[in-house]
Amino acid sequence: MILLILFSLYPLHCRGSWMWLGITSVGVPEKVACASLPLTNRQKELCRRKPHLLPSIKEGARMGIAECQTQFRHERWNCSTTKELSVFGYELTSGTKETAFIYAVMAAGLVHTVTRSCSAGNVTECACDAGLQGNSSPGEGWHWGGCSDHIQYGTALSRSFVDNAVRNASAKGGDALLTMNQHNSEAGRQAVAKTMSTDCRCHGVSGSCAVKTCWRTMAPFERVGRFLKERYEAGVQVQGRAKRKVRRKEPGGALGRRPRPAPFALDSTAVVRPPLASQAPRLTGQVLLVLPRLGPPAATGA
Repeated sequence: MILLILFSLYPLHCRGSWMWLGITSVGVPEKVACASLPLTNRQKELCRRKPHLLPSIKEGARMGIAECQTQFRHERWNCSTTKELSVFGYELTSGTKETAFIYAVMAAGLVHTVTRSCSAGNVTECACDAGLQGNSSPGEGWHWGGCSDHIQYGTALSRSFVDNAVRNASAKGGDALLTMNQHNSEAGRQAVAKTMSTDCRCHGVSGSCAVKTCWRTMAPFERVGRFLKERYEAGVQVQGRAKRKVRRKEPGGALGRRPRPAPFALDSTAVVRPPLASQAPRLTGQVLLVLPRLGPPAATGA
């Protein structure tokens, strides 16, 4: 029955977006046919191999949309969605500042929900991040233990699932829009890592806290959203070497269609992969929202 409902909601030839999963009221159980969802071929293949991740993907899309609407609720553009499969309509491909935020917060939402599922033991191929366990700082009286959030798995899954869809959605905008959309998605993923905190539990006689066990945990997604909005608010313009686009005259003296505006980017050049960072300076008129460089984890709290 659910499969029939999904088929009736949209024709299979329509170009949709995985973000649609965040607004549909139709449930996405693990056994639903992946071919019936508005996904790219690569996403459908991942869906077939790992159907148990669909609930987390759906929740990540829902959470990203909800946080976007929360952050922009008092502004002229309030992150409104449409009934179209693209969810955000023109804003998804316009290359505006709002486009930058959409791609960042949606990629971040997917990292957050998949990582949370790992920590909860709901994903068979990942669990808590045990990489830090066993390391310690004797001089400061603490050691790594507990259940650190496995953000590496969530980040890798987000890249694998989202970046191919970004390429498809950016096709009409050319290489510049593709570069910026991939760049912004990566900035969103890095924002989840940047806002992580170190929680500690004390051990000792009568609460003396002689030794602390510490672990890394993700911040509530509301904090990730605020972090990205701060980057959005603090945009700085970067001058590039792109050629000027001239509006040509149509027969009859009418000016042709205005060129597409240069896309915007959340600046994570300190942490994104080199191809994206090296391409960004060739674009002109960018507003870069600075994402601070990620530093080594430090134990805090008691």
